[in-house]
Amino acid sequence: MLLRITHCNNIAGVGSTLVKYQKRLGAQSQLIVKVRHPNQYEYEITRDVHSGMLSLLTRDVIHYHYSTWYTSMFKIPNFDARLLRLLDKKIIMHYHGDDIRRGKQISVEFSHTFVSTPDLLEYSPESEWLPNPVDLEAFPHSEREPTRFHRVGYYDPPPESGYVPTRDIEAAVADLRNDGFAVETVPARGLLHNEMPRYYSSVTVWIDKLQAGAYSLMACEAAATGIPVIASTSRMRRYLNEHPFYEFSGDLRKDLRYLLEHDRERRRLAERGREYVQTRHDASRIAKRTLEVYKSIN
Repeated sequence: MLLRITHCNNIAGVGSTLVKYQKRLGAQSQLIVKVRHPNQYEYEITRDVHSGMLSLLTRDVIHYHYSTWYTSMFKIPNFDARLLRLLDKKIIMHYHGDDIRRGKQISVEFSHTFVSTPDLLEYSPESEWLPNPVDLEAFPHSEREPTRFHRVGYYDPPPESGYVPTRDIEAAVADLRNDGFAVETVPARGLLHNEMPRYYSSVTVWIDKLQAGAYSLMACEAAATGIPVIASTSRMRRYLNEHPFYEFSGDLRKDLRYLLEHDRERRRLAERGREYVQTRHDASRIAKRTLEVYKSIN
């Protein structure tokens, strides 16, 4: 019998990518959200609270991302997850970061729990690290011609996010420009998800969020297209047997200067990052793993 799966919520497009590749593997997979993501990811089906609940009742597997569908109902926290558990559904919780870092771990007996980055195992040691899936078809490797003019890319997040040091990035690039480097910043701002591959192909170096100590999904997408990535993995190091990206030293100006001055090193780092993402973050392999987990639950 085909598994009927519903993903709830769409953190960084992870739900969308899993739905795409689970469908390819023969599952009846869907994704419901209350509001469409501003990046306009594929496969999102908008539902109000009550029609979403009805949808969950018809499925075999409910894969929550970040939070349950109801935060509270009848003064019962996470009402939907508790009800679905009583109905013997397979309930998956997928933690993505601040949901668990800030003490929001949900007190429901889930069938299985995933974390999106291995540093989160510190907060949920019984969970499984499921690397964020990267759609390698959507983010193919693109050859870049040698150039003397460099473009530094980074994500320009909402103001409340403190993980991307936008002011430090702009200041470091301004200093390098004053030192004679032909370089500019090109922040990823207001782009749709399907516009990101072309954006990445125009960038010389990608700077990740740096402040969280764990690399992001966007770092992986950038690396997949063949860009060297500056990232911080300080909270992930004990779980990784390799250094997939250029490790942030704490001095962004120095790190950027080094990469802009050394073309061969940029190419080497770009290839290393691309190979790492292809091995660790391939969406087809990760979707297959999720189906294995679902089927193993009695």
